[in-house]
Amino acid sequence: MSKFERNYRLKVKIGRLIGQTAEIDEIITIEYPLTINFSITRSTYAQASTASFEILNLNETTRAKLYKDRQDLKKYIVVEFYAGYGLDNSKLPMCFAGDVSECYSYKDGGSTEFKTEISTISGGINRLQFKSNFEMAENTNPKLIIERLASDMAVDIGKISPNILKQIVPAKKATPFVGNTYEVLRTYVNGHCFIDNNRLYILDDDDTITGNLMELNVDTGLMGTPKRRDSVIEATLVFEPNLELCQLLTLTSLTAPYLNSQYKVIGFSHTGTISGAVGGVCSSSVYLEVGNRVFNGV
Repeated sequence: MSKFERNYRLKVKIGRLIGQTAEIDEIITIEYPLTINFSITRSTYAQASTASFEILNLNETTRAKLYKDRQDLKKYIVVEFYAGYGLDNSKLPMCFAGDVSECYSYKDGGSTEFKTEISTISGGINRLQFKSNFEMAENTNPKLIIERLASDMAVDIGKISPNILKQIVPAKKATPFVGNTYEVLRTYVNGHCFIDNNRLYILDDDDTITGNLMELNVDTGLMGTPKRRDSVIEATLVFEPNLELCQLLTLTSLTAPYLNSQYKVIGFSHTGTISGAVGGVCSSSVYLEVGNRVFNGV
């Protein structure tokens, strides 16, 4: 893929949280050529995937709407960040989706530029605020229970591993599910869950999903020599928006051929600047799990 003509689109949905229901009042789209600086971290092991955005010189009306205090649990703002390459920003892959925990605008002394800072957490509201209080009959299919908990959290389901479903023994009597929904779910699936891009994934350690980037080498943007640290290989590449958590990736390094193999992606980060006014570096770091597992596609 040709990695020229960086482009982006940031969709911002603004509304209110009424109980466990979000009502969207307005959608704002911010796009190239406005300057955006971004830092995104997505991981299967992190407490939550996070992202921060800095946008320069939004107009006054938009700046006024993009304000949220961390303690304000009623105002609801969610962002979807699409980025990549090419002139048509409607075809860019989604790099991050999450709830805004805080956003504000300011201008430094002596500067002519307004900066808008946005801090986000994937599934933040769903994880922290939503609660469940229901009972399931004996011998209820575990998948139905997971789907009910996902519904209580108001998140879509990405993947549910058949291996996890086989490990859950249906209860022989009616069972209550009460408390913080995400914690109830974590207990039910023995910790094998995470939220990424506001979608719920229930995956076993051996499970993988299909990604759009299958090989990592110099032709697909690999930069420098991959580094192995304990049970993780870290590789840096030119900004790659098509990475997916838990996908299989074949690493081919000319400078560290002893690391060449197929690995599971357990995390990655994107950092950079996309702007029609200034240049800047855009790169990704991907973290690959080292092990002897035989992976199962789900």
